[in-house]
Amino acid sequence: MASLEGWGSTIELHPRTPTEALTEVVRRLEVTRRTWCHDDSVHGQPTGPAVLSSATFVAEGDTAAGRIISMTITVRPPRLSDVERLAVVNVETWRHAYAGLVVQEHLDSMDLAEYVDRWRSNITHRVQGRIFLVAESDTEVAAYAIGGPYRPQSEADDTPDTAGLGEVYAVYTDPAMQGRGLGRAVHDALLQRLREEGYAGAALWVLRDNVRSRTWYERQRWRSDGATSDWVSQGVAHPEVRMRRRLSDQ
Repeated sequence: MASLEGWGSTIELHPRTPTEALTEVVRRLEVTRRTWCHDDSVHGQPTGPAVLSSATFVAEGDTAAGRIISMTITVRPPRLSDVERLAVVNVETWRHAYAGLVVQEHLDSMDLAEYVDRWRSNITHRVQGRIFLVAESDTEVAAYAIGGPYRPQSEADDTPDTAGLGEVYAVYTDPAMQGRGLGRAVHDALLQRLREEGYAGAALWVLRDNVRSRTWYERQRWRSDGATSDWVSQGVAHPEVRMRRRLSDQ
C-alpha cells in the first residue's frame, strides 16, 4: 500500500496554469553548479549534506516582448521554517494532481494543520534511512521529494526480488510552479542521494490511471516491472503499478 506521502507523482506533467504568461516552446536546462555542504540543522544538529544545485532554465515563447525567462533552483534538505510551506505544497498538489483519480472524499479530508504537524515530525523525528529534499525557486520552497529503502508490499510478492532496492516515495511540485523543472531537479537529486547510500536500483509506485506521470517517468528511464497493488481510501481501491530503474543510469 502506498504511503499517504504519495506515489512519486510530478505535476510537471499537468497543463500550465492560466496565469502563466509564457507558452514554452523551447526549454534547456543547464546545470551550472553542484556541491555538497552541511549547512542545515535541526535544534543545532546537522541533518546531513545539502544538495545545492543551481540550474538555469531558458525558455522562448509567444509573449509580446519575446522575452527569455531564467530561474535558479536550489535543492537542499528541509528546515523547520519550511513546514507551513511544505504542507501547502503537499495538500494543494494532491488536490490538483489527483482530481478525478483519487476518491474526492479523501482529497476533501486533507487538513492543512495536520500536514503542518506531519512535516514538523518528518524533520524533527527522522526515520532512519529516509531522505527528504526540497527545491527552492528563487528562495521559495516549491517542490519536495522523499525516498529511502524499498518498502515491501505483500501484493507484489510474485514479482522480481526487491531486496536491496531504494524507493522514491514522493515527488511533488506546487501547482502554480509546474512545468519549470522543479520536479525534475528534486527527482534527480534524490536519485543521486539514493545512489550514494549504496542502492544500485530503485522502485516507485504510481497510480495505474495516472498516465501523465507514468509517461514522464518513462522519459526518466523508469520502466514498469509488472507488479501491481491497490491503495485503498474511503473503501475505494486505487490500482497502482510499480516502476523500476537502475541508479547507475543517472
